[in-house]
Amino acid sequence: MVIPLAAGSIYLEGTNGDLSDDYLNPTSLVFMPGINTVSGGLDGGAMDLDLFSFTLLSGQTLTEIKVMEFTGGASGSLFAMQLGTQLSSDPVQATINMSFPDPIANVLISSTMAASDFDILPNLVVGPPFNFANPLPAGDYVVWLNETG
Repeated sequence: MVIPLAAGSIYLEGTNGDLSDDYLNPTSLVFMPGINTVSGGLDGGAMDLDLFSFTLLSGQTLTEIKVMEFTGGASGSLFAMQLGTQLSSDPVQATINMSFPDPIANVLISSTMAASDFDILPNLVVGPPFNFANPLPAGDYVVWLNETG
């Protein structure tokens, strides 16, 4: 299911439904020019996956990803992103085996980042698959959010 979001709109799991747990079928969101907000919860612990994909259309770029609010474990939560419309491998198995799908960019998000509206995009693009592409160009992207413990 594709869920279009107008600029300035918010996707809330409590209102719009749980983000997908299926790595082959993440929740598909359409971001419009402007600020787009996605809000979810990982109340189920390490096995509560939140997966969504989005497309940047021709001429669009993604200039920042800010952690605006965070309540979670002291070790933080995983924010990972990959090219495409689905993850290249099962994140449950990756969590169990401690091996990420490749290539995937990831960063641990925390309450410290949220306190300063921290932009995580520069941390995500330092290696494969984005190789310092900042801002991110038009294309398909998939995001994996997961509690770390």
